[in-house]
Amino acid sequence: MALYLIENQYGQLLSKELTWIDASEADTLFYSPHKDQAINQLVELSSKDTSLRGKITHCAVDDRGRPALAQLTATAD
Repeated sequence: MALYLIENQYGQLLSKELTWIDASEADTLFYSPHKDQAINQLVELSSKDTSLRGKITHCAVDDRGRPALAQLTATAD
């Protein structure tokens, strides 16, 4: 199983509060098990901030059901 995160052009990840943070805390990150939900969130963010260059990133799930941040990989599609 994979989880989908949103990363900006500076390598920061989107938090649940819709702010950009470092990948230090898996509990505070916005993530979705569904790629289409992550894409919809990215489109919404991009419409509000036209300078945003975001991408969907996927990673494995840790034993607690959170993103395993050590295994982050960007999706090509």
